[in-house]
Amino acid sequence: MEVVTEQAVFHAQVVVAADGSRSYVRRKLKWADDAPGVAHEPHVARLVEVLTPETTAAPEFRDGVAVFDFTPMDDDLQGYYWDFPSFIRGKPFMNRGVFDSRARPEKPKADLKEILAEEMAERGRRLEDYELKGHPIHWYNKDGRFARPRVLLVGDAAGADPLVGEGISFALGYGDPASAAIIDAFNRNDFSFDTYADRLRVHPLFIHLDKRVRLAKYAYLLNYPWLAGLGWSVMRLVMRFTSWGNREHVPGRQPAFRLMDLTSQN
Repeated sequence: MEVVTEQAVFHAQVVVAADGSRSYVRRKLKWADDAPGVAHEPHVARLVEVLTPETTAAPEFRDGVAVFDFTPMDDDLQGYYWDFPSFIRGKPFMNRGVFDSRARPEKPKADLKEILAEEMAERGRRLEDYELKGHPIHWYNKDGRFARPRVLLVGDAAGADPLVGEGISFALGYGDPASAAIIDAFNRNDFSFDTYADRLRVHPLFIHLDKRVRLAKYAYLLNYPWLAGLGWSVMRLVMRFTSWGNREHVPGRQPAFRLMDLTSQN
């Protein structure tokens, strides 16, 4: 396979499209959201966001917290407003935005720009003073099409969580089944990747992700902010009885396989 870029031309046996929800690879290949023979249903969430310069005196920076505000569900939003403290080139910024799951596509669309403007106004900011960005988010769809001959989709390009728009943890999780599929392809000299979707469906992380897809359809059936608040309260209580309740808990383990291992074998 030949991959042409502005910098160089690359030749590869396999292309892994890890280029986000607006995947260039996916668009150029006119990649259908669903596998052949599967009825089409919209699987795209929406978000808009801005970055506002801040000082580290802001409580989100001082206390190390992020804000998830579900009250805009009263305005038909199937999601939440957020404030995420962040640093860009060493300077503090607040990432502010609105996530709309569209888990119930038959319901009216919320006006994301208006909701963002109202939420920012409550915080003493004017939306028109900042650069507005918008992105689609492809949901994970277990019946979707995740591969073509010599091409795999991973991360947000393949599908993320429609419940709260979580992408990073699942994007990392795609590495396990994707790497297994690639190793198997080289071992069998078969680059059709016709078993990749099956690997995702039986992987524990993506079984969990599929449950979150189904949960999103129920969670946003009724636009009740108090229901979302109740869910978070229950989750906080449950978390106390897990290792995540310990602030010093480090979730991770040493990898059993490293890229350096391949290098040492050649």
